[in-house]
Amino acid sequence: MTGDEVALGKVSYDSSGLRVGSMEVPRKMLSIGAAALMGSASKTAEALGMEPPMAVVAGDMGDGNGSRRVYRFLIEEGGRTGATTVTLHYILPLRKEFVDFV
Repeated sequence: MTGDEVALGKVSYDSSGLRVGSMEVPRKMLSIGAAALMGSASKTAEALGMEPPMAVVAGDMGDGNGSRRVYRFLIEEGGRTGATTVTLHYILPLRKEFVDFV
């Protein structure tokens, strides 16, 4: 992911890989905690007969730019997703952005 992109969509995980909407998560990223969380949430929802979880990702490799894109998306568009619960995983604790979101 580059620029101001975020990927938003329902999470699916099967033998072909992990996807957020139409974006396939690169296999080299599957061992990262956020991918594990999304995959396990997807399989749990499937086992319980629930709708798959939704995710917003923005490829942050530690510089905070992806976290800023996720916060910006949540602030500007989050209310339109229909989400009732938000789980943040491996997102930098950017105080101003977090306060603006909540």
